[in-house]
Amino acid sequence: MWAHGRIAWRRIAPFALLLVAYLAFVFLFWRAGSAVVGGDFRFGPHVASNLVEFLARMFVPVARVPDALRLPLGIAFALIFLWLLARPLPRPWKFALLWIPVTVLPVAFLDLRTSTRYLYQPSMGLAALLGMAWARAWAAAPSRRRALTYGLAVVLAVQVIVMQVVLARRGGLARREAQSKPGGIS
Repeated sequence: MWAHGRIAWRRIAPFALLLVAYLAFVFLFWRAGSAVVGGDFRFGPHVASNLVEFLARMFVPVARVPDALRLPLGIAFALIFLWLLARPLPRPWKFALLWIPVTVLPVAFLDLRTSTRYLYQPSMGLAALLGMAWARAWAAAPSRRRALTYGLAVVLAVQVIVMQVVLARRGGLARREAQSKPGGIS
């Protein structure tokens, strides 16, 4: 249906109604009385802000996206996502692309501070999408295999650098917390 470039609304309507009923049940009854989640899981303007925050943190090692960049980033992410969905991509590619918002949406409703620990599953969708695109480019253009290999090496090197920055920040934060506690390291 969506993979063929046209949407049959009559076929989607029962699923959309089921989704609305499920969300109403989860938010109005089940989560409202949860001792674990309590009032930290709700609808509100923080959802869009959290989505932008999570998507930005998938690509850039920032502790927090500046408020001035949230709206432009949100619009850019939405336009890129819609543009990709509108393209005639293979079904596995669209599945990987849709995996990202499906797995990040549940935690976007938390009104707690965002955390990168929720990005493991959305990152799997991104990695699958990029891996399939790279494999197709590799198979389609044997003359460009050297450039593709260098490109992949650059991407991996950037990822290693990003992880080193994140781990260094996390280590510095742990040291500061240990020093601030009574009886901590002096």
